[in-house]
Amino acid sequence: MSVYDCVLVNADGSKETQRIRMDIPKVDAVFVGTGDLFAAMLLAWTHNHPDDLKKACEKTVSVMQHVIKRTITYAKEAAGPDRRPSPAELELRMVQSKADIEDLTVNAVVL
Repeated sequence: MSVYDCVLVNADGSKETQRIRMDIPKVDAVFVGTGDLFAAMLLAWTHNHPDDLKKACEKTVSVMQHVIKRTITYAKEAAGPDRRPSPAELELRMVQSKADIEDLTVNAVVL
């Protein structure tokens, strides 16, 4: 289980601390760009839900899970049987995940 402490700065300058706890499965692979994707999605979802950090985090992690799942599926097929995917095969499948991002099914929930 992963625990995140988030400090929000409200428009009036006041600070609000929230503890976000999510059960995020570990994936045995290394990806490039996941930090950038996470930051971009959290920025986008907090813009869409400025007063609901819980919802923004759930949507952010759900996007991450969809993109990584699609990437792993592609990488395993591209690598073939009995072979670990190469870094090139593990490049995030962002374009292929466009529909998952735009019409998001939330499968990550803050506990």
